[in-house]
Amino acid sequence: RGAVPAITVGGRMLSENVAIMTYISELAPQAGLIPTTPMEKAQCISMLAWGASTVHINYRRSFRPERFSADPATHDAIRAEGRTAFWSNLESLDQRLQNHDWLMGKDFTAVDGYGLRFYDWGRIAKYPVDDLKALTAFKDRMLARPAVRRVLEREGSPLVV
Repeated sequence: RGAVPAITVGGRMLSENVAIMTYISELAPQAGLIPTTPMEKAQCISMLAWGASTVHINYRRSFRPERFSADPATHDAIRAEGRTAFWSNLESLDQRLQNHDWLMGKDFTAVDGYGLRFYDWGRIAKYPVDDLKALTAFKDRMLARPAVRRVLEREGSPLVV
């Protein structure tokens, strides 16, 4: 489908964030990337789906309005609506983190990787993400995780410079 991210496993292609993260969590259940109790697992997958279907799309509208309309006359409005909606999503993540270290509560999960990506996109797009104190503290906790730092360093992310 020309989608990213995508991985190939045993010659079979798997795309879409929610599917990839669920697959990886099944390979290493001890990592706890997706909880195992039915309700916690469903809530985690729900948050991943919200990230993919709402937050990601709002950012894309603010960044690539031509993907939502072929009419250039509408692009500024689409971009503005996307920026407003994406900022609201970042505020929602900040609110969710007010009394928790991680987006799903007390435990690190796959949702947290997505949250860090959204923080980074906000920074790239010049949103005042540093004003979101809980989200910024979350970003710092994420960067303190050795595995997260290794991945970001390998990708050349400016978050770890």
